[in-house]
Amino acid sequence: MERSCPGPLLLKRVSAYVHRKFDGNLLEIAGPVANIKREQGAPLRQRFMMIARMLKPWRVKISTLADMKRYAEAAILHRYDKGVAPVYIDNAALSGFLEGMRNRNCTGKDCTGCGYCSSWAEKTVMVDESYKRETLALAGKLDDGLVTSSHWLPETRPKRSAPD
Repeated sequence: MERSCPGPLLLKRVSAYVHRKFDGNLLEIAGPVANIKREQGAPLRQRFMMIARMLKPWRVKISTLADMKRYAEAAILHRYDKGVAPVYIDNAALSGFLEGMRNRNCTGKDCTGCGYCSSWAEKTVMVDESYKRETLALAGKLDDGLVTSSHWLPETRPKRSAPD
């Protein structure tokens, strides 16, 4: 559970845990939550302070911050209904998956030989192809900037001289 989880979602997650049942998109109760959005009531100062602490915007190019924002908006889902959500994991269809995992030892193994998880994913996970392409392109752009260091501005702070 995330500390920033809104109350109604937290109740839904706890209810699923207590009742050991949830019919819907698994991402709704297990996916990340971004509770810093304006409509969720976080004050502007709180949102700014979080961004300043995490991203150090005085060191990052504005275009990179915009790319990070676009990626976060795409990656952190806010719609979960089947046919609407760009990623849907049918939790009810996963019934039996964990029981099958008990008979497997996946430690240090190459998954390509077994195929257990991929066969379950084929029948339970639906990803909108255009969403997948766009999100992977954004992630690739951010990854490339990390490799090339093109996200950061040149150092603008004066360097400290070594003590005598």
